[in-house]
Parts: sequence; C-alpha cells; structure tokens
Amino acid sequence: YKVAIGGAFIGNHIIEVEPMEEAYGGRILVNGQQVLKEFGTTTVGGATIVFDGIGVLVDQAASQWKKNIVHISLPMGIHMEVFRWGNYIDMTINMRPLAGGQDGSCGNFN
Repeated sequence: YKVAIGGAFIGNHIIEVEPMEEAYGGRILVNGQQVLKEFGTTTVGGATIVFDGIGVLVDQAASQWKKNIVHISLPMGIHMEVFRWGNYIDMTINMRPLAGGQDGSCGNFN
C-alpha cells in the first residue's frame, strides 16, 4: 500500500509514500531513492515535501499513535497530507477545481 504521485506537472518525477513499518515499505521515495528518513523538508520538480508530526487526523481512532504526516504541496494549488501508520495510510487531498473538470479521489465539485 502506498501513495504515488508523478507526471509532467512535477517534471516527470515520482513521489511515493509508504506506511511506517518496513514490512509495508517504510519509506518516502523520490524517483526510487529514499528521502526524509527523519522529520524534515525536501523539494523536487515544483513539489515541496514536508515530513512532520503536525496535522488534523482523518480518523480520530488513530490519535493513540504518534503522528507521522507527509505534507505534499504540488503545482496548481494541490495539497496532500499522507498519514503514515504502521501498516496502512490515510490521506487527504485539497485543491481548486481544474479547468475542464476532474473526477476520482478529488471528486468532481458537483
């Protein structure tokens, strides 16, 4: 299980976020190379990636565990938060409507 982001809008780079436990990946990757083993910030292709413990949980049941949150700011005003737990992830996506519309995880603004 992981979140993967890539494409021309970030210079054909690929960002991947995996759950915390090594058995489920345990890494944050940019172009296949591990980054941010500890809390910190990195940038790639117009994207800023911040790994910290700050954020509002998607699922309050997870409040018993230490927060490990990856904030990804992308071009076109897209912001994602990936909540890394031991063996799974939660995610939020915030963005403006795209010209011509969109559908999928971001909804369709109807």
